[in-house]
Amino acid sequence: MSFLSHVLSPLAAAALTAALTVAGPATATVGEVSAPQAGFLSSSGPSVVPGFNSDALASAPATDKTATSPADGTQKLLKLPRSMPDPVVTRSDSSLAPSLKEAGQLAPGTAIYNKRTGMRCSTGHIAGKEGHVFVVTAGHCGNTGDSFYYNSDSGRRVTFGTMRVETENTNVKGFVNSSDIGLIEITNPRAKYNSSPNLDGELAGWISNDEVERTRPTICRLGSTTGFSCGNYLGINREVGGFYFANHAAKGDSGGAVYALVDGKYYAVGVYSAYIEEVDSMHLAMEVGTTLNQHGLSLYN
Repeated sequence: MSFLSHVLSPLAAAALTAALTVAGPATATVGEVSAPQAGFLSSSGPSVVPGFNSDALASAPATDKTATSPADGTQKLLKLPRSMPDPVVTRSDSSLAPSLKEAGQLAPGTAIYNKRTGMRCSTGHIAGKEGHVFVVTAGHCGNTGDSFYYNSDSGRRVTFGTMRVETENTNVKGFVNSSDIGLIEITNPRAKYNSSPNLDGELAGWISNDEVERTRPTICRLGSTTGFSCGNYLGINREVGGFYFANHAAKGDSGGAVYALVDGKYYAVGVYSAYIEEVDSMHLAMEVGTTLNQHGLSLYN
């Protein structure tokens, strides 16, 4: 198993760290956390996304966790870029879904389950530091301290680890309005994991949110419900440390690995978080570069 290089300038690192700080620090969440749906408010200026309006709500439950409401009933909405291209899905392969759901190990896109809630999410990226190995996934898949398992080839539950970090600290009433990243440490020495994704190209490293915004590559996602899907990049959201992209995804795909496809090579860029109800095929991913930097983690391949 080897470490992967990344593309991240010092300036980009500072910007991304600031974006995640605004969204909320990586601290434990107290009490039950809501399943994400997402609410977005369009920014001033024209939007070229058909059918979008300023009151549109986005829904992205990747689990069935019970949503909670803030005491005053209010909900912070996120802003979309001033203009975006139409979402266009260029590839969609649901035939990979059964193998990702029944992989018998941890790998990008494979099914994982929260032991407390029984709900399914998907494995994101595998990263490590000084002998500690983590699954980088969506924060809404669990609370800090929750245990997770996958199903072995024989159907036996294999408890593999515990969520150590969860940034879903202001996502309430079933809405995503802040960073949505979780780190699950693999603590079971008998747990099987394979950090190489089942893709038709090389995993070459990872790139930052700013680099994705600059190059606007094709974005691809792996998840245990809908398999593999790719679409065009739509725009950045610095407030939560994420970006919008075109895709076909559904409940259970949350936390799954998201990649930028550049010259036939795949670069890790995020984990799947949310979809927008009002705009067909429009989704939200949380970038992973800041998390890797903040915790001194190296991406594995």
